[in-house]
Amino acid sequence: MARLIVFPGTSEAREVVLKKGVNSVGRAAVNDVTIDDGSVSGSHCQLIVSDDTVRIRDVGSTNGTRVNGAPVTEIDLQPGHSIQLGSVQLMFQADDCPTSGELPGTPDSPPQPVIELTPPRQVARLRIGHEPRPSAEAAAATPADGTSLGEGNGPTASVAAPANLQCKYHPRTPAHWLCPGCGKGFCDLCVAIRGSGGDGVKYCRSCSRACTPLQISFEAPRQKTFFGELPRAVIYPFRGTGLLMLIGATIVFAALDFMSGGLAGILIKAAALGYVFAYVQNIIHTTASGDDTLPELPAMDGLFSNFFRLVGTILISFGPALLAVYLAVSQEQSWAGVALIPAVIFGCLYFPMAFLAVAIKDNVMAANPLVVVPSIIRVPVEYIVSAILVAGVFGVRWLGDTISSEMGSKALRTDSMSEMFLLFGLRMLWAFLSVYLLTAAMRILGVLYLTRRERLGW
Repeated sequence: MARLIVFPGTSEAREVVLKKGVNSVGRAAVNDVTIDDGSVSGSHCQLIVSDDTVRIRDVGSTNGTRVNGAPVTEIDLQPGHSIQLGSVQLMFQADDCPTSGELPGTPDSPPQPVIELTPPRQVARLRIGHEPRPSAEAAAATPADGTSLGEGNGPTASVAAPANLQCKYHPRTPAHWLCPGCGKGFCDLCVAIRGSGGDGVKYCRSCSRACTPLQISFEAPRQKTFFGELPRAVIYPFRGTGLLMLIGATIVFAALDFMSGGLAGILIKAAALGYVFAYVQNIIHTTASGDDTLPELPAMDGLFSNFFRLVGTILISFGPALLAVYLAVSQEQSWAGVALIPAVIFGCLYFPMAFLAVAIKDNVMAANPLVVVPSIIRVPVEYIVSAILVAGVFGVRWLGDTISSEMGSKALRTDSMSEMFLLFGLRMLWAFLSVYLLTAAMRILGVLYLTRRERLGW
């Protein structure tokens, strides 16, 4: 079992069990391993776990990835290797990982003597999550000769491992060792080792009893599929406190929409679009991390940087269409008018994946064709369905916004108070539905990333 220890040797140390396949590591919440530190990039590196090796791969991080002090781009890991992401220290551990290749900067060490342990160690079983409860015989396993590794190698009673046992000193880390004396669980960092080599006996630091190793098993969660999760996007905005969040977002967007006039109005509009980007990015991030409830409204910071990310994504996606409009109108090029329709269709197909990449990586350069086009090719069916649904939602929103604007103008011109209240009420109702449709569309993009993350390879 491959494990990653974050902040080893500190009171904040925690252990993460790596799944088979690609494990993403970074500051963003969508990663499999999230490290909240400013020196760590949003998407920093990947740990690829296979049957016989564990490989680390830097994915273009700002501060780079170091293993045992040496900068690396991609290399196989060995148990005990120290990993540095920015200024954050980690350690790689594995119960059974073969040696493959040498790492630059790793000093040669002489072979360690192998100590044969007699009698064999007692193995208890730790039940995690919803694993079926073992039988009494399996839960209280004892060695064949009725002894254990207690102090003095005397016989001790068998110990049944409680479910979900965590390390006493690192509550977020599963315990790998159980002391039969005090009954406390410990991780690999919190036990004393007597003897050299990988077979050194682990002892409790409190009562000096030999610890029993715990065999940890995890029940794999239900595998989510894109088409299985797609219908849930319809009710997603109403889960938890979602209705209150939708009402709050409607009020905020409506207030920002009414503020206009001159340069200040332009800046407010830009800030409003930046806030919309932050809102939908939060939805994508929480969805990609497996959360099924609507996140809270984002803070009012970084609005203009969000605005420029949104504008950059639109320009990259619809650049060919904008160029065709310029050539057709300003240069009077007839062929440009003909090319405008396929250019718009291309932009509509390109934009959802580009927007998803920018939201996940928090970088407008993620919208470049070298990232977007291969990603579309890797998940063609799911993406075409997502693009059609997102385009349909935006089409409905555009039509509704046009009608809503007309109703607002008519409400200001009418002499009937009842008609004015009716028109304003319909406009507010549409504003709520518009936020709902936007939320559902972003949920669809988040589900695409959640269910096809390994295929996308970001």
